[in-house]
Amino acid sequence: IGMGILTLPYAGSKGGYILGPLGLLFVAGLSHHCMGLVVELGAALHPRTVTFGGLALHTCGRWAKVLVENCLIVTQYGF
Repeated sequence: IGMGILTLPYAGSKGGYILGPLGLLFVAGLSHHCMGLVVELGAALHPRTVTFGGLALHTCGRWAKVLVENCLIVTQYGF
């Protein structure tokens, strides 16, 4: 269980009965759309790329791959 799910009730109480769920749905829709864009980009590259580091390598170069992979390692350990 991550911090996002643990703090969700507090954020919902501060958002109210209307704006809290609407904000949650908006962010969920935005996240779904961005996931779709990443999947489309990975499928469009040749050779087909299925990792975030691979996408960064093909789009921005080696420095971006190193940055993305290090950010993923940090998020796995928590902020």
